[in-house]
Amino acid sequence: MMKTIELVSPNLLKKDYGYAALNILWSCNHGKRTIIFSFIELFPKEFPEPQSLEEQSFKVKKTNQRLYFIRIADKADRLIDWYNNLRLGNCAEMFWQKNEKFELITYEQEPIFPELLLVQKIPFLLKTSGSVRCHFLFETNLSEEIKKMCLEEDTLEWIKEQLLFDISLYPEYIGTICLAAYNPLIRSIRPRLITNDDGKGESILFQIEKRTDVDISKLKLMYIEKRNLGYNNFKEIPLEDSGFLLKNSGDIENIGYAVVCPERGILTIEGFYGFLKSISLNMRILSGKTKVNVPTKDYTGTEESYEAEIYHNERTEVADNNSDTKSSCEKLSKAESARCQINRAKNSQAFFYDNPREAAVYVRNLISKAQSRVIIIDPYIQTRELFKFVLMVQPYVDTVIMTSSLVLKGKKYKGQAQLLQNNINNAAAKYKIKAMVMKGDQPVFHDRFIIIDDEVWLSGNSLADIGNRASILIKLYSPSEVTDLYFKILNDKEKVVTLEEWIKNHEAAKN
Repeated sequence: MMKTIELVSPNLLKKDYGYAALNILWSCNHGKRTIIFSFIELFPKEFPEPQSLEEQSFKVKKTNQRLYFIRIADKADRLIDWYNNLRLGNCAEMFWQKNEKFELITYEQEPIFPELLLVQKIPFLLKTSGSVRCHFLFETNLSEEIKKMCLEEDTLEWIKEQLLFDISLYPEYIGTICLAAYNPLIRSIRPRLITNDDGKGESILFQIEKRTDVDISKLKLMYIEKRNLGYNNFKEIPLEDSGFLLKNSGDIENIGYAVVCPERGILTIEGFYGFLKSISLNMRILSGKTKVNVPTKDYTGTEESYEAEIYHNERTEVADNNSDTKSSCEKLSKAESARCQINRAKNSQAFFYDNPREAAVYVRNLISKAQSRVIIIDPYIQTRELFKFVLMVQPYVDTVIMTSSLVLKGKKYKGQAQLLQNNINNAAAKYKIKAMVMKGDQPVFHDRFIIIDDEVWLSGNSLADIGNRASILIKLYSPSEVTDLYFKILNDKEKVVTLEEWIKNHEAAKN
């Protein structure tokens, strides 16, 4: 007969934890209370009772909504029961205040209880280090009105003060409830690299600090080493109270490990990382100051003055275990690092010099891969660039060209505005393209940007002559700053109008 094995025991949470803290944010509208976000921290039994915080409230402008936040310390078993009540589809009660009920919200579990998800970075658990086991309830029917309200500027600032993290960066947590369980058996595991007594090879000393009055004899550390050409040295090691020395005959490159409990599952995990074997410091030492005067534009006076600090550079070798002769493992590591750097550069930047053909092909290739939108912001883009680049978009992709008055009204480009509009009209049967014009002699965008779906590329040159001289395209790490400004000014008629409106206004101004 086949044996049945339970992955996780459902009864260990109440056994492992003494106190807990409920952090909860909710809205109230004419007596209707809705949980916006909540997390419960479960503290191991060696922890003292956590601190509670008094209820705070905030009136949302131009609405009947008021937001509330409170942190309540209580016994872990009571808050686990409160969480389980929600998980099972029941209404949550304000047990700390007249047992008023919250509105019923349907939740989806991640993972299925009693399994817990081991996570290492949670934005609302700022003071934790290492891994935390969590269970999440994700809302399925929270109103869009509440979600939108949470992201409005004044409301968002108040929420940040209460939760101590920016929920606008993690909108997926709006409506979420989290049960967070800190490691109940181990405080810390610290691996240290040690050179063997004979000077040949390296070993690792695992120092383990367990919690008070707990038994870790059933725990195992799963260890694996990663080298440049593959994996080796997998070991399953029973944990000792204070730690152990893992002997190795060669040099160690990267290690990873997990601590596993047969009843609780994975308690902690560390991905592959290496050890610091040498340090080289570059230090700048202040040696003096000098005053710089900036002249006015007509050079008749001083516009501003500032002080510049003068440093000299010093390089210091603090420690270095490497000999002059590089080992095969160091050569492999250096080569792989160089390849990774090249690949990162290929995916995030492109440099062109005296090769406009190569630059054009590269930009067309980027644009052709767009799935939903292409926005080209370039004060000097005109009809030629429409054919050279823009018609590479797929017919279903929304495409916007944002050019400027600078190029459309200049004598050199006479008739360009109408020519561009005519060609966009001709392409309308196949493409979803429209053109916008930045007004004035100083367009709101000076630099050139290509927005492709959720990516933003910065171009040093206008697309009109990209690649003719030294030109670079760089993918931005923080694209939202550009896209947010674009959408902010898009409907500001003082700064931007449609090409059709610009032509109409330009013609009227000449008459």
